[in-house]
This record gives sequence, C-alpha cells and structure tokens, in this order.
Amino acid sequence: MFAAPARRRRVRPDEGLTLAEKVTVRVDLGLSVDGGRDSGAPTLDGDRLAAAMPGYTSVRSYGFGEVYLGARGLAVPSLSAYLASHFRVQSNAEATRPLLDPYDEADRTQTRVAWVESDELFAQRWLAPLRARAGRMYVYGPAIVHLDGLLVAWESSWLQVSAWGGARVADYKTFEVMDPITGDDGLHRQDAVSGTEVRVDLRRFGVPVVASARSLSYLGHDHGELAASLVPRPGSVLRSSARFGDRRLARLRLVGRARVTEDSIVSFDAQYRTREDWLWDYSSLAVVGNPTGDHDLAARRYLDLGEVRPRLLAAVQAGTVLAQNVDLLGRGAVAIDTTATDGELNPSQPEYVEGGAGIEIRLRRALSLASSVLVRDYSRPFPDAFTDEPDVAQPLPPRSQMGEESLVEAGVTARYSGGARRYSIHGEIYWRRTKWAPLFEASPGDVGPLDRHGGGRFSLEAWVSPRVRVRGEYDLSTALDLAPEVLGLKSLRLLLEGTY
Repeated sequence: MFAAPARRRRVRPDEGLTLAEKVTVRVDLGLSVDGGRDSGAPTLDGDRLAAAMPGYTSVRSYGFGEVYLGARGLAVPSLSAYLASHFRVQSNAEATRPLLDPYDEADRTQTRVAWVESDELFAQRWLAPLRARAGRMYVYGPAIVHLDGLLVAWESSWLQVSAWGGARVADYKTFEVMDPITGDDGLHRQDAVSGTEVRVDLRRFGVPVVASARSLSYLGHDHGELAASLVPRPGSVLRSSARFGDRRLARLRLVGRARVTEDSIVSFDAQYRTREDWLWDYSSLAVVGNPTGDHDLAARRYLDLGEVRPRLLAAVQAGTVLAQNVDLLGRGAVAIDTTATDGELNPSQPEYVEGGAGIEIRLRRALSLASSVLVRDYSRPFPDAFTDEPDVAQPLPPRSQMGEESLVEAGVTARYSGGARRYSIHGEIYWRRTKWAPLFEASPGDVGPLDRHGGGRFSLEAWVSPRVRVRGEYDLSTALDLAPEVLGLKSLRLLLEGTY
C-alpha cells in the first residue's frame, strides 16, 4: 500500500522576515514659504490691494508632512495594515494668503487611508482566494470612491469578484460649511455608498480580452460601467468603456495605443459625454428630495463648471525616438458640443481645438534638455462689440461671449542626474499668453485684453543615505497683466523624506 502524499503547505512571502522587514514607516516633513509682494499699483477695478483684500499678507509660511505606515504578518500571518495621513501647521490662518490651496479651508490633520486586510484565512481550495479589507480606503469603480467601510474580494488567476460598501468620505475634510438654503453640510455628509465589480481575464484561455463590469449606488442613483480591453499583440492595446447613470448612457470612451515601429508609438483617446454624466463626480448629482441642488457643495461653489451638455472629446498623440537619444512628441485634441441649449454654447466649457509638440534630447545619459509648445483656440460667438461710454452704465455681453479666446504656452526644461538614488537637478522656464474676449471696445478694432506671464521651477533632489532623501523646490512667476497689484508669485518648499 502506498501512503497518501502530504499536502504541500503554501509558503507565504512574509514568512521568515524580521520585525524590521515586516513594518515600514515613511515620514515626509516639509516647510513652505509663499510670497506675493504688493506692487503698489491699483487692481483692474481701481482699488488698492489692501482695500480689495483686507488682511492680505505678502509672505505666508507653514509646515506640512505625510506619515505612511505599513505592516504585514505582524501579529497574525494573514493580516496586513496600511495608514496614510497628512498634517499641517501654520500661523495666521485667518489672513488672506498670496497662494491658495485646498488645505487652506481644511482641517489640519487629514487621514486619507487607514485599513487592515486579511487574506488566506481559509485552507479550502475555493475559499483560499478570499480576502477582506476594512477601514478607510479608495475603491476604483465607475468613479473613484473614498469611503469608510468593508471590501470583500475573491481573486483567482482569471476571475476577480468583489463587493464593497460603507460611508462616503470627502477627499478633503473641510471646516463646517452649511448651505444657506437647505442647511445641509454637503461637504461632510457620510451617506451610504456601495458597489460591486466582476473582472474576467480571458487570456488564460487564449483569447486576448480582459472584460469587467462595475456598479456604484449612492443616494438613490445607480451608476454602472462596462469595459473591455483587447491586447492583440505586445505593445498594442484597445480599451473601450461605457458608463451609465440610472440605466441611461452617460459616457462612451475608446482608448488605443499601438507600437508602429520599435521606436514609434501612436495613441488616441476619444469620449462622448451625454447629459446623464455627472458634473464633477458621482456625489455632485442632485440629492434625493432636493433635485435643484448639488450634493457636493464644492463643485457648485468653487468650480463653476456649468451644466453638463453632450460633448465629444478626442485627442491623438504620436511619439518616436531618433538616434536613440532624441524623443519627439506631437499632440492634437478637439472638444465639440453636439447640441446647445437655446442655441447658446456652454460658457464655462467652450469648444476648442489644440495642438502641441515637444522634443527631448538626452546627452550622455546624465543630462537631458526638453522643449514643448501648446496652442489652444476656443470657439466663442463673436462679441456684440460696443464702444465704452464714460460715466454711462452699460450691460455686459452674454456669458457665452465672455472668457478665454485662445492661449499659447511654451516651456524649456533641463535635467541632470548623478545616478539612481544619488542626486538630480531640474529646471523649467515657461511662458503663457491668454487672449480674453473683449467686454467692450475701448477703441475701434480693440482685440481684447491679453494676459502674458512667465515663470519657472527649479528643484534639487539628493539622497543623503539609502533611506533619507531631501528635496528643494522654488517656483516663481513674472507679474500678471490681470493682477497688476502683485509683483509676481513665489513659492519655496523644502522636504525631508525618511523610510524605515
């Protein structure tokens, strides 16, 4: 008689690791100094800076940092955990700052991710691929969802099935902001959100296709996405997707990339958005019981994107390499509204045509020089020009006739690298010109206001040791034609990163 063979125990990747190898800690510390000095010139409406912005401070400094903590197999072999948080320390927070960012109106401590995950809880063949994650996390479905909740997934070499649910978390935990009409704290509400995903990789069976179906439910709205990727040969991929809102088509997208030759690649991205697509994200749709208001107050109060209208967007770019050290890139894009409400285009998102090109030259592997240019022309109705009459109140043109008409920007960059994990130096200089539609004719043939400005960014990165990295960044701009009250903008950032 022969004895039955012993079952082979699956070796975990964390077995035999020391405590230092099971726990990873990374701390980023930074100091930032922003500046925008008063030029003494009046603003465009004739006010002085002190009167236009009471409490304005020309220099603002603050400290910030990030903390990341990861552990695997620390207490239980099948358990892992991850934490990512942001903190900020600043003085004179009530003053008007020269440069604004989302954290100016946010709590000083932000916890982005904090979860624990367990896998290989079961030894049975069909339950072994099961894993569960609980806590604060990001989930990728028809939209990126930030939530406090639970995700359960079953994953094999060709099939993945997952379900998740919990309470929505705002990307930035802001100070209390109440809607004056509804009294709703739309930025902090944590309504239930849930979803599912099924992904099938048919390449295991000789078919070069990966297909997936995703769902998302939030505040009575059901979103879904069907997607499929075709990989006919290495270096080429074609991906299509369709997003639905409440079972109505919201967006169609087709993305492709093909390697024409060994050194040349062509890619394109085309999408068609309908009225059913959301304005900003899934949470900016109307709240059940309040169909006239956006749930996400940030999208409505700050972004001013206008209403969603059927639109076709397409972009094509191609790149090649010459003589093994010269990279060439060309790009073209177009955005077209397929319909207009009452014959008027969306003033917040006008149609446009753009084109651009770039070149990068690498010298002796350590030094690279690059240059790029981009031109975009917006489609706006020609303004109903009228001559400005002093001391006479005159109406403004329709909203569709106000805004940018075109922009041109160009830049030059240089980068020197002393080797991997040693040091690198990077410098960039840019220039931009924006042409705005004229509100009136100050003189016959007036072409409208032009905003010209330039600037640059310079950075130095160095590895003090294999675990410690330092980085310095300095940004500055020239004076802005549409903000003559400020002598340009400046920002200095120093960062220290340690991984243990």
